[in-house]
Amino acid sequence: LDEGVWRDWGGVLARRLIRVLGLNPDHPESLGTALATWLPLEGWSIELDFSKDRGFKYELRVSGCPWWDIMLRSGRTDAVDCSLVDMAFMEGIAGRFSPGWRVEMLCARPHGEGECRFRFELL
Repeated sequence: LDEGVWRDWGGVLARRLIRVLGLNPDHPESLGTALATWLPLEGWSIELDFSKDRGFKYELRVSGCPWWDIMLRSGRTDAVDCSLVDMAFMEGIAGRFSPGWRVEMLCARPHGEGECRFRFELL
């Protein structure tokens, strides 16, 4: 697994979203707009909460992910730790908006949780 490839793909996607959606990457709200627009279009079931309490934060809850569904259907859930792919991808997206975004994975379906959950915090 080359996490760098997934991080790069997240960055490429973020650049496209910034251009197509006319987002200003310097505005913290733009990251949330990009996630809330693109992920559902790709088949992800998400909830995204935003907080300005002590800085800008997003919490992304993923209850349905097409990548994980493909792994389940193909019987390959043990082949790749999907959470590593997801983290690298999310870091790549966030990094194109601002290098100050810190991404943390709070829980993951591949680890037996009912959902994947990420926290994005602008430092």
